[in-house]
Amino acid sequence: MSLLDALRAYDPQVRLAMARPASRTLERAVDKISRLAEGVSASAVTPPQHIIDATIDALRQNHPLSTRQAKLMCIAGLDQLEAQSDGRLLIERLLSFITENITTGILKGLLIGLLRQPSENHGLFLDSARRIVDRHQERLPKIWQSRLRTYKFTEPGSAKYLAQMILNDSERTSEQILNDAGLKGILSQAGYARSVFKAVADSLSTEHSSKHIQRFWNYIKTQNGVLFETALPEYSRALLTPYQTVNPNPDVQREILDFLIKRFGDPRIKADAWSRSAEANTAVVRRWLTEQSFDILLQVVRETNDTQMWNDRYAFWRPYIDQGFVTEAWVALGSDAKRVASGMVRQQLIPSTQSYGVITRGQIQSHHSMIIIRIGDFLMTEWTHDGKFRIYGPQSQRAPAMYKQAYDADRLRDWSLPLEGKAHQGNWQLAFAELIERYTGINPHRVKRARTSTRAGENVTASKICEGCRRSFPAANLNARGQCPSCAGTVGRRR
Repeated sequence: MSLLDALRAYDPQVRLAMARPASRTLERAVDKISRLAEGVSASAVTPPQHIIDATIDALRQNHPLSTRQAKLMCIAGLDQLEAQSDGRLLIERLLSFITENITTGILKGLLIGLLRQPSENHGLFLDSARRIVDRHQERLPKIWQSRLRTYKFTEPGSAKYLAQMILNDSERTSEQILNDAGLKGILSQAGYARSVFKAVADSLSTEHSSKHIQRFWNYIKTQNGVLFETALPEYSRALLTPYQTVNPNPDVQREILDFLIKRFGDPRIKADAWSRSAEANTAVVRRWLTEQSFDILLQVVRETNDTQMWNDRYAFWRPYIDQGFVTEAWVALGSDAKRVASGMVRQQLIPSTQSYGVITRGQIQSHHSMIIIRIGDFLMTEWTHDGKFRIYGPQSQRAPAMYKQAYDADRLRDWSLPLEGKAHQGNWQLAFAELIERYTGINPHRVKRARTSTRAGENVTASKICEGCRRSFPAANLNARGQCPSCAGTVGRRR
């Protein structure tokens, strides 16, 4: 028969025949999922699609299910039921069958099915399943009866309750708690476990005691890596929120930064990946990386026995870093420093070769290196040794780009590109601070006394918006017309 003849003879009123799965096939599928849920394997499992299809077809035709079919649907078929156009009707029929045919196997399947869903999820099936399990929990296997009493899986807030156990239990490790709760195998990465993980992250985001942070590290470690390895929003919330305005001790900071960078990349380079993190938390990482860039240059310079030279420059820039004025920084190393840095990477004193750029082209002394700094809208370059300081205008196409792996020395030293530059001569600290202040309105080296105007409560050192460029400046830096030095045309004047 040709395809055309077959289509002409097709009767849409006749249901397509579908063979009922063999009983032994169902048994093997259910037993495998049950074993996985008990922790025999951490691999997720999907039952054979033809078994799911046959069970959905039976529900649609309102045919009775076998006990194993019902258990299979409870454990692993809910998502597919809900995806059907008549999903609500199918779920109602499944619940009706379960209510009329309560068995230990079906109850256990219901509970495992619940634990594969986030604890905060609700719906016809999940809410009904919670009530059924609660009503008939005495028919569960004894180990699951004990787990239900201890961990309150069907009650509101149970994930938060378990999260507090993980962070605070002094007698058991988090692994022992999760194993005792039955959250192993496929359940260790399932919906309920994800809800517990979120609750742990929420709790840790409010307070970082040494006990809690150590229990968190122990909790997330698995044989194959970490729990929920793509969960950047939760990890950044847990590890960074407490440090939006303060820093932890250096060892804790290094441990957190190393973990986040290795797992999710450098947010300065992989901005898209970090877009899922709250901006306030991403800003913490950028701040730490800014400090790290200065530290890398300091470490490398120390290895070349030029410590005092860079110590003086580091001391000058430190107030800008500490007060949050330096929002970005990136190091570019000369050939000598690159060799030193590569050795320090091997010794794990520097995170990786991706933590800095190198100066690969042009005429430059091999021991010279530089750091690119952003303060407000302005980019600046600070050099080691006898290299000069340079400042570039806002959004200037002439400024060196941040985060490149290679830089051209001739372009970096081209005096036609920056707005101004200065050598490290005489009282260079005062000269640099005044130059930066003229352009940005920022000078953390200047100690100012707050004065109030004749209007009570008005602080003349408060920030105001320039009438020209609409950027924020200290009020004292604006002229009588409300203009910043740049808009007033006074930035080129030297003091």
